[in-house]
Amino acid sequence: MLTAVATILFMVLIETTLDYSKSSSSYSKRVSDMLVSEKLGYTFDDITEDITNITGLSITQQQADLIFRDSFPGAGITDRLAHYEDFMRARYLTPDMEVTFLNPADQPISLNSLSSQITVQPFNMTYKYTDFAKTDLFVQIPYDKSNAIQFVWYNMTITNGNFSKDVSQIDWSPKPWPTCECTPGTPGCIRFYLRVNDSAGNEYISPYDTFSVDCRHSDLKIDFVNQTCWIAMWVGESVGEQYILNLKTQNCQIESEIGFTFNTTNFWLDFPTKLKVRDVNYNTSRKDSISLVITRLLK
Repeated sequence: MLTAVATILFMVLIETTLDYSKSSSSYSKRVSDMLVSEKLGYTFDDITEDITNITGLSITQQQADLIFRDSFPGAGITDRLAHYEDFMRARYLTPDMEVTFLNPADQPISLNSLSSQITVQPFNMTYKYTDFAKTDLFVQIPYDKSNAIQFVWYNMTITNGNFSKDVSQIDWSPKPWPTCECTPGTPGCIRFYLRVNDSAGNEYISPYDTFSVDCRHSDLKIDFVNQTCWIAMWVGESVGEQYILNLKTQNCQIESEIGFTFNTTNFWLDFPTKLKVRDVNYNTSRKDSISLVITRLLK
């Protein structure tokens, strides 16, 4: 009898030990998976934040308002992206971490080939340059999405030049309104405000408050005492393209603030470029479009 009881107790002990071992192993795996996931997420977010800083953009969302603070030109951005990629691979990443930048077709690219187009979704509105030299800027939105913009404002300060003529002589040609009069809130109609300051504190404020993106474009050219510095912008339709803003600049140092008030707070930003972060040891990865870091404020 004692032998039988001892045998049963021994078997129960072995089964309990095995169950504990399985449970402990499962728990350890869950903890490991959680730590790997956190490490991937941290690395992804950290690289994304660094890229946002290098591109020279400060982006703020305040409820339905989205504000881009930018500087023109963008000298050295492409070089800094290349240097950052070298630093990241040589000094930042641990041996078990692997990072790959991908184009929209999932083909590997170098970071200095990062797309210079930012897309605001779900409106498919684009904020883009020809490249990160930033001598131009194009802001566009599909016609059928344009009534999502309730208001747009452009504030620009030229820090290295003074207007070459009195602000009363600066004007659009042709005027975007009333030749292209439209009703705010309807597709294609943009309400806007423009202010340009020079380095002496002189201020030009556009007296026009609406334009239609499908109407003949309106030009505004501003020259400065330093004749190598000028800016030109237009709004509306040009060569089959519809612009909320088309900006060209030559030898001017510009600080800009461009804000949009949308009819919803539900929007987000993307680069077409993707980022893939992989833990080599666990063969676990995270791949997603690079989402720019947005500072969100409460009103």
